[in-house]
Amino acid sequence: MSQCKTKAGQNLLGQNSGISHYTVLLELEYFDVIRFCTIDPMHNLFLGTSKKMFKVWTDLKLFSKSQLKEIEERINSVEVPCDIGRLPMRISSNSGSYTAEQWKNWTLIYSILCLKGVLPEEHFRCWQTFVLVCKYLCQSVISKTDLEIADGLILKFCKSVETLYGKHVIMPNMHLHNHLKEVILDHGPVTSFWCFSFERFNGILGSTTTNKRSVELQLMRQFLISRQLKDMDLPEQYQDDFLHLCSPTGMVNADVKEDVSPLSWSVKHEFNNVATKAPLHGINWRNDSGVTVPSNYKLVHFDEDDAALLRDVYQIMYPESEIEMGSLGESIRKFGSLNIWSTTFGSKMQPRGIRSGKILASWPTDNGKDVLQETFCLSAGTVQYYFRHSVKVGDEHLTHHFACVKWYLPHRESTSLYGNPVRVCENRFYPGGPSSFMPVQRIFSRFASAELELEGQKHIAVVPVIRNVHL
Repeated sequence: MSQCKTKAGQNLLGQNSGISHYTVLLELEYFDVIRFCTIDPMHNLFLGTSKKMFKVWTDLKLFSKSQLKEIEERINSVEVPCDIGRLPMRISSNSGSYTAEQWKNWTLIYSILCLKGVLPEEHFRCWQTFVLVCKYLCQSVISKTDLEIADGLILKFCKSVETLYGKHVIMPNMHLHNHLKEVILDHGPVTSFWCFSFERFNGILGSTTTNKRSVELQLMRQFLISRQLKDMDLPEQYQDDFLHLCSPTGMVNADVKEDVSPLSWSVKHEFNNVATKAPLHGINWRNDSGVTVPSNYKLVHFDEDDAALLRDVYQIMYPESEIEMGSLGESIRKFGSLNIWSTTFGSKMQPRGIRSGKILASWPTDNGKDVLQETFCLSAGTVQYYFRHSVKVGDEHLTHHFACVKWYLPHRESTSLYGNPVRVCENRFYPGGPSSFMPVQRIFSRFASAELELEGQKHIAVVPVIRNVHL
């Protein structure tokens, strides 16, 4: 680059190599130009390859007008949790203006459902590989095993793209996919360094009202005012009456000050592992550090039949103790929603939150009645309501939070109809049993769904939403 004599020569070399300019940092002996240049996964994966692949498909006319209309109809049919934004309906005309968040949602949630049977099979399988890569890489906690799997899938995807579309489609951005493994090993999960938070703050800055003069000064004044208000000592006279109404989450027991002690980290880590632990014995069910519930609830008497089922669940949770019916509380507090860390889970009890009440968890067995104790296998269900219940275990009085769940019957070809990560369930539920009551710590994640018809019967396609883990 430094040896190029003309600007045109520099531009041509930069276009062919992906390097835009020369930097004096290269003269430092310890400077590793590859390792020290961090790749942003937001631009690399979603504003880069996701957007590029859709453009390639449209340029090659792999979609007819009727197929594009079918894709738009499928987009509209997908039900996503309330806090996940929907895509514009006309993808053919709006895809060029998609935001990074919309491309992320298209890739991780919508695309497999919308492209199955529309995109030619070999092209669909190639794209499915990329979706799996993003599923692995976008986890807020990622193991080295998952990182190795994602790295292998990235290479497979790039080779498939070259085979299907030619070498000219392989841009420097796709080459950078193969360096994401090293970047994540250096910096941690992508959620800790990708640019989504920067883009969000750019949006906040852009929405700030100014008079178009000395904008930088006005933005800094707004920032300083917000900081001063946050640190201001307010009167404590009516704190007990009003503080919970002014909490950022609107939840009771919301701790404003974050505890970052080593003990706090270990407690959070233990809580997050409950959702994936198998077998169930040895779980500390007393740890509900990530759960917050609304201040409004319904106090109801617990049905005797339901109490008997819940006793069976308690016996599984505490096998070393004998749980008697008399040790169970007679009433429960019912909630329409709750938060696990920053994720809101809704239920059928709260009509506006039903889309956020569709969950995946390893809890029911194959018969849908008993509790799965020895192995880990995710099942899809819909939460009817959440409740808080008290029980006496030994000499202790313990309080737990449960979800009342109806579990879907899986289709006999649940995972093969669409392929990983989508599964298909029948649009009907298992009969009730002990598995209807599940400790909320066992919730793995939410899912998006779409209705479909197979062999004259209604089914639903289940797309897992990536689980948010707070440490």
